[in-house]
Amino acid sequence: QPNRWDIWHQRGQVLYQLERYDIAIANYNQALQLDSTQSQLWLDRADALIQLQQWEAAVSSYVCALQQPEFAQAARAGFEQIIQVQPQMAIAWYWHGMACLQLQQFQLAAVSFAQTVALQSDHTEAWFNRGIALGQLQQWQSAADCFAHLLHLQPNRVEAQVQQSRALLHLGQPKTAVQILNLVVEQRPEYGLAWVTRGRAFLQLNQSELAIASFDRALQCQIVDETITAEIWLLRGDALRQMNQPDAAFQSYDWALQLAPQQAHLWTTQGSLQFQQGDYDAAIHSFEQALRLDPQFYAALLLRGAALLRTQNYLAALQSLDQALQLRTDQPQAWSDRGNALLQLKRYAEAITSYHKSLRLNLRQPQVWHNQGIALERLGYTEAALKSYNQALRFQLNSHQVWHNRGRVLAKLKRYSSALLSFNRALKLESDNYLCWQERSALLLRLGQFDASISSLTQALVM
Repeated sequence: QPNRWDIWHQRGQVLYQLERYDIAIANYNQALQLDSTQSQLWLDRADALIQLQQWEAAVSSYVCALQQPEFAQAARAGFEQIIQVQPQMAIAWYWHGMACLQLQQFQLAAVSFAQTVALQSDHTEAWFNRGIALGQLQQWQSAADCFAHLLHLQPNRVEAQVQQSRALLHLGQPKTAVQILNLVVEQRPEYGLAWVTRGRAFLQLNQSELAIASFDRALQCQIVDETITAEIWLLRGDALRQMNQPDAAFQSYDWALQLAPQQAHLWTTQGSLQFQQGDYDAAIHSFEQALRLDPQFYAALLLRGAALLRTQNYLAALQSLDQALQLRTDQPQAWSDRGNALLQLKRYAEAITSYHKSLRLNLRQPQVWHNQGIALERLGYTEAALKSYNQALRFQLNSHQVWHNRGRVLAKLKRYSSALLSFNRALKLESDNYLCWQERSALLLRLGQFDASISSLTQALVM
């Protein structure tokens, strides 16, 4: 059966075991003439070429094996074998980096591409792919520097200009990015990714109409990858949201979800708009769809907890927030929302602990100081509650609820004059608070101001 590639392959493997490497290679070559898509064949051929110290041919063979992603690990090991013997071989370092990119081993990829350009400074593909790897590592300045170096070698390479612009956006330089991208879309108006990145830049500049125009041009380019097209619809929705057009934004998000219903972040973005619009049940549904796809999606867990709080599902909210906090503990909102759920569940000591952790991350949260004050007051820590309310007023003087609660704890501490001033301040900000009028009346009675007390009660009755 001379036309059976697998027999030639098997014969080559036997010859390899017999250390007859040159004849093994001839058999592998025969097999590859019959079917060149077999990555294992390319790997075995490369192994034999290494035995004969035919380094460049071995590299080429491993490169062919990379056609199938599942062989990237074996190809990477082969490139490493060559590099150990031939550390000055730039092409081996480059393809080692490419294998690492396929395996999403971005740090190793960046190191390999750095070695490549150290040996061959004009290796444009190594500069480009090093920039890509550094971007994946969110080392945006280093990535931008790589693309700048590449553009010095190839000034008109639009892919590099787009990637450089992307890095500049992450560095907070959208105006510079727009300047570059304007030139790109003028040269290559059919290049969809340039329009997408330009739209992102305008979004960052809060120029929503220009962003939408760019996203619409990107959609006209008919990008084949549906995941990228879905991302464009998502970004277009974000721009419409920025323009306070929620209905149009929902339509864009719907298009995105039709194209990529398995993308958890799309469901989360739709849920965040539903949350913003006060449609908490719909938001919870969207967040749960996201979590069905990715149970470890932090933003969906956090926002689902916030939405469950709004619907008074306090125990479920607590469970969702605890899951989020298992992933990340550095977000003050997660701790404060957790405190709010515990406050409603009357687990005041635990609520105080959560509020304290939130405030350690960000002191400038008047609502958290206020809610911590409520929890402290419920536990009878009146002096501590007063300090917490005072801290809330440091950051937000116009909160009638804080002035009201402050008045109540001052009355408990028998500091009646100060309590009266707080109640008066609360009622100046919110005059229809009947409970405040009632508590003010009780305080005036203690101060012996009977007519004023009756007048305050009268105000409470008409509220």
